[in-house]
Amino acid sequence: MRFIERSEKILESLKNVKYSSFEELKNKINCSISTVRRDIKKLQDQGKIFISHGSIHIKDFPNNKSFYQFSENLNYKKQISEKAASLISQNDSVIINGGSTCFYMHEYINQNNVNIFTNSFILASEFIYKNNIKLSIGGGTIVTKDRLIQSPHNENIIDHLYASKYFLGAKSINEIGLLESDPAIINYDNLLMKRSKKIIVLADSSKFSYIDGCYSSISLDKIDTLITDSNIEAKNIKMLEKYNINVIIV
Repeated sequence: MRFIERSEKILESLKNVKYSSFEELKNKINCSISTVRRDIKKLQDQGKIFISHGSIHIKDFPNNKSFYQFSENLNYKKQISEKAASLISQNDSVIINGGSTCFYMHEYINQNNVNIFTNSFILASEFIYKNNIKLSIGGGTIVTKDRLIQSPHNENIIDHLYASKYFLGAKSINEIGLLESDPAIINYDNLLMKRSKKIIVLADSSKFSYIDGCYSSISLDKIDTLITDSNIEAKNIKMLEKYNINVIIV
């Protein structure tokens, strides 16, 4: 079967479901998983489908609420988000980065007169409905797969920011520090880090169990607090405490 025939079957299958997986499409098309992955990549490059967190869909971008609904350890991430939000004070000024765990902070920030800067446009779109939030966003290029805004310019709003806390996540964490897959994200992380008094990392325990990302973002000695869940292993707590990181377990 040629690519054009397989692609028609893939698109037809996706019309009838909200999301699908590589394995499900492989079974429907009756071909190898490697062939499906190649075909999906071509269709994605053509702008006919989207992939978010391993789920494939054909329709418009999912809404903000559903974008992260298939994230691993979602319950833990929401607990971590709630704890992070509790660290914000009335009249505080904070930076909140993109990512699934940081995204859910919008549900729990109820303090009055909080100034928030974010580079996540889906997070920003949630905050605009809250009267207790004064919102600022970065300008630049929209990175659709991560729902972030990245500025290619040296001179921008970041140069004039001040925040008491910078909340961020990571693809994974090890002795080197926070790891990311995109060097542009690292540059942005480091710019934001310099504008904040404290660095607070939101990371569920799975972030320590595998390596995802090949670029070092922020080293462990720069982190003030890390919020994680109760499944974190003792060796990882010991690693964090070696760098005087305040570990909060939810």
